[in-house]
Amino acid sequence: MKTKTTKSLTPAVVPTPTAPVPAGGFTLGLDLGDRSHYVCVLDATGQMLHEGPLVNDRVALALLLTHYPAATVALEAGTHSPWISRYLTGLGATVIVANPRKLHAISRHERKCDRRDAVMLARLARADVALLHPLQHGSAQAQHDLLGLKLRDSLVRTRVNLINTVRFTLKSLGHAVSNPSSEAFHKSILTAVPACEAQ
Repeated sequence: MKTKTTKSLTPAVVPTPTAPVPAGGFTLGLDLGDRSHYVCVLDATGQMLHEGPLVNDRVALALLLTHYPAATVALEAGTHSPWISRYLTGLGATVIVANPRKLHAISRHERKCDRRDAVMLARLARADVALLHPLQHGSAQAQHDLLGLKLRDSLVRTRVNLINTVRFTLKSLGHAVSNPSSEAFHKSILTAVPACEAQ
């Protein structure tokens, strides 16, 4: 049976139901993006109530759940899924974070697009949550700690690469440079390179 879909006039606006909406019974598929998402909303019978773009910010997400309270929201794990899943959970939604590596119904489809992915997420969540191979994100503190470690590792690697670049460049100019600690490298450069060339 064909269903009619409603297009929002602006990415951040979701159509307001004409009658009071009871909490629960809604299943949302949310295909995440950097600037905007694509959302598909199903009712308790599986009929599509709404689909369309949604701005990637907290105001738009909160507005979405005011129209579809206590909804079940399915989304794929990615860059934005940690904070969005925590935020939606705090607003009363049941959030399912799908594992994209095992979600072959989406990842291996030859016609991958935002709309289709959102619809597929909603339908799979409504049919059987296990089909999404759900995973659990860590806490905000755990994410901050992990990001701190990754940033530090990136800085260390960058420093090592810069030191190696300078050392190999000086070798090509005939200057032998010792291999001190990273903290003392700049001092060894001042010693090894004549003042006239260092300038």
